[in-house]
Amino acid sequence: LERDVARLFKLIGMEPQLNVRFHGYEIDVFITYRDKKIAVECKQYESGSLNVRNLIHEWHSKSEELGIDKVILVIAGYRIRAEHAALANKYGIIIWDEETFDTLFSKAIESREATKDEILSKLGLKRPVEPPKAARSKEEAIIEERILTELSDNVRQLTHCSLINFYSSLKVMLFLHLTLGLLFLARAFNYWLFGLILLMILSIVVREMVISKRHEGVLLALAELQKIRKMVSVDELATLSGLSTKEVRNILKDLEREEKIYSPREGFWRIK
Repeated sequence: LERDVARLFKLIGMEPQLNVRFHGYEIDVFITYRDKKIAVECKQYESGSLNVRNLIHEWHSKSEELGIDKVILVIAGYRIRAEHAALANKYGIIIWDEETFDTLFSKAIESREATKDEILSKLGLKRPVEPPKAARSKEEAIIEERILTELSDNVRQLTHCSLINFYSSLKVMLFLHLTLGLLFLARAFNYWLFGLILLMILSIVVREMVISKRHEGVLLALAELQKIRKMVSVDELATLSGLSTKEVRNILKDLEREEKIYSPREGFWRIK
């Protein structure tokens, strides 16, 4: 349950932490939003083993002791009674049952920004109002274009390095080696087998080096673009790197699995 709750907050662009030790207490999911501390306690209700009223009083006391600004109680397998909702509201505690949580999670998948606004509203928090951006001057546009051109050159040196041509040549050599081996296998089997193993090992090593260089190139593009953008689109990364959109998406998925980047919004990415 804790991981699902963390996923919800990550979906709406926040940075949740799991199982945080805070002044001697363990908090299931901890979020900081604009200097506000939010604690989420996750409970699985099992045949009367959970006293919801006591849980509300417990977290009211904890929040005062720890200086927690907002508390959310997520209780699975239990339908919240009106008396519990009223008590939680009295102490400024948000309480979600499983149905409420599932609804919010489904909404977050469909519309992250709207769900974020809804959750912040429930918590009594507001997004910062961003001042309107001043129109860019012609000189600023020229400077940005020059920066992007230089960045594209640097990124493409990584994503289209000489290793790629070498790797393509290796694949051709491997194919020819296999083909010729069928013709002369009986005469020089040992030499053929040795050559095959050598080419396969070399191909694997070079392929991994190519993948690493492409990952490095996409990370470089993300890091530099984040200096002038909050988020970077897949299409922009594809344009800068000279790779196809599909190739960029695959690289981004690899980097996400390595927990180097995350997607705050569909089709957009940031470095963690």
